Parts: sequence; C-alpha cells; structure tokens
Amino acid sequence: MKLTIRPLTSEDVAAVYTIERSSFPRPWTRDIFEELGRMRGYTLLRSSERLVALVAQVDRQVVGFIIWEDSPSQHRGRILNIAVDKSFRRRGIGERLMRHALEDMRAIGVVTCELEVRESNSAARLLYAKMGMVPCDRIPLYYGDEDAIRYRITLPSSQG
Repeated sequence: MKLTIRPLTSEDVAAVYTIERSSFPRPWTRDIFEELGRMRGYTLLRSSERLVALVAQVDRQVVGFIIWEDSPSQHRGRILNIAVDKSFRRRGIGERLMRHALEDMRAIGVVTCELEVRESNSAARLLYAKMGMVPCDRIPLYYGDEDAIRYRITLPSSQG
C-alpha cells in the first residue's frame, strides 16, 4: 500500500466530508472543508497562526485527513480533527497522519501539541498514547453529551 500525505484540495472535499460524516456523531459542516480546499489546505488565521489540512491518499483514493492549527509565536499546536475511512482503519494511516503533523509542527518551532478526544473513543486514545501523548485534563460535557480527555505531547527540539 503506497500512502501519500498532501494538502487538501477542492477535489478532495467530497471524499473528506464523507469520511467526516461517517466518523463523528456531530460532523463539521461541509463549508469548513470547502474553504480549506479553496485555500489548498493552508489558511492564515491571525498573524503567524495558520490552519493546515492534509489528506492521506492510497493510489487515487482519499482515505483519511488531519486538520491542525499552530501558533508558532506561542510554540503551541493543536490537532483539531483526524479521521480515517472505516475500510482503511488499523493500517497505520492515522498514525502516519499524526506523525506527519507533529513533525511539521516541530519543524516550525512548536513545543507542545494538544488535542481533545471523546472519553469513549478508545481506539483514538490508544493511538494518542502510542504517539507519546499523555492525558492532562478532562473537560466535562465538551461534546455536549460526553466528556473529552485532553492529550498533550512535548515535541523534541528541531535543533537537536
């Protein structure tokens, strides 16, 4: 299986939105993905902060995505959304997307990265632990119907 990770484009929106809807009980709106596609996966938020959307592709099929933001001036990153098509799960695609995003963040000087996950999402929680992330907080009813667990990782310096 040859996996490619690249920026999201407008042509990817339908596939990414299908993955989003099948992965989450409260999916993001299609408009968010369309805007990221128009911006070819990169959107400037404020000054040096940006939003990055990447897709994982096997052959010509989009099979997953990750969306993250960074604040290099504060040395922080945050993974906002990650999902893999159900028929491609348990093949290391989520891990590859995470490693790619964390390496990109490290390369621009991000020191810590956080994310929130549903307490009941044991598969995702196992992946984050495997990546070296540690639970650092519980957020009551973050998802409206369920608590979130916040995970954090300290990234190694790009100087070393």
